[in-house]
Amino acid sequence: DELAKKMEASRDYQQVISILRDAYKTNAGLCKDIGRALMMDRQFENALEYFSEAVKTRSTDSTLYYWMAVCYVNRFKADRSQSYA
Repeated sequence: DELAKKMEASRDYQQVISILRDAYKTNAGLCKDIGRALMMDRQFENALEYFSEAVKTRSTDSTLYYWMAVCYVNRFKADRSQSYA
């Protein structure tokens, strides 16, 4: 009887871990989408914050790095043009 309870608890823990892992993936996806929307709105600094957050849980997503690079290039262009204006 005790072993059965431990097995059931183990299955419950595995289910919770699976749910949390999916929630983090969804969060990264959400951060990626918000970052992209901000980037398209030329809010590069804010977009970088969301992309950076997404990278924490999705470090192998190459599109995140691509969009971050786009933000850095555009931010550099804006900074450079302001300093020469």
